[in-house]
Amino acid sequence: KEALLLLGENVLYSPNKHSKKCCGNMECLGKEPGCEMPVVAGSRPSSECCWRASYRWHLECTRRMLRIVEYNRLGEGQQIEEKMADNVGDIDVRIIHVDEEVQKRADNGTSSGPLAARKAHV
Repeated sequence: KEALLLLGENVLYSPNKHSKKCCGNMECLGKEPGCEMPVVAGSRPSSECCWRASYRWHLECTRRMLRIVEYNRLGEGQQIEEKMADNVGDIDVRIIHVDEEVQKRADNGTSSGPLAARKAHV
């Protein structure tokens, strides 16, 4: 959500914006043989793909990741995405830290930082 506020909707792929299924394999890194719902070879991810396969497809295409770290910890999905990036290799990872104070100011409209500036234009 914060990445979309910072950069705009058409600048990046946000997995949270799409509702995808999960193949059920907790060790899945978005590729076969571990993923039971992979992206069909030669095509784009569909709503029938595992979210991890879709994320990996986008990661392999762009070789870039923007990670928003809230309150100095990665969420469960972000931890999986981090493993995927390590598995793919050679990924340019950019990290933005959003701490509690910055988030409160942005939510209250009292921040002069990028979150508040972007929210004003949404």
